[in-house]
Amino acid sequence: MYIIAKPCSQCSNALCRNNLCVSHEQCKKNPKVCETAKCNLKCQNCGLLDKKACKCTCADGWDSPDCSRVCKDDHQRCGMNPGFPTKASCSLNNFAIAKKYCRKMCRSCSEY
Repeated sequence: MYIIAKPCSQCSNALCRNNLCVSHEQCKKNPKVCETAKCNLKCQNCGLLDKKACKCTCADGWDSPDCSRVCKDDHQRCGMNPGFPTKASCSLNNFAIAKKYCRKMCRSCSEY
């Protein structure tokens, strides 16, 4: 999936090289690629940048790798009663669906 934005502004936990995202996993597999990669991430809306990890920690109410999007749930069933997933689903370690689609309900917007 491609997102229209400034090059590398939406890289999740990644560095930038030639205007393309480079993950830390790619750096481990091919360290030469990362010699010229850099962290171009600019945190928006009072987000805090960890330059070493190239990752923003967003302030409450903000989401996305650069904290530019309002935190929201991306599925209509989040928190519904009856509904699925429920708020209890958020605490399950391997329940990535809730953490991906119900980021506001699960209070996981600051972690990207």
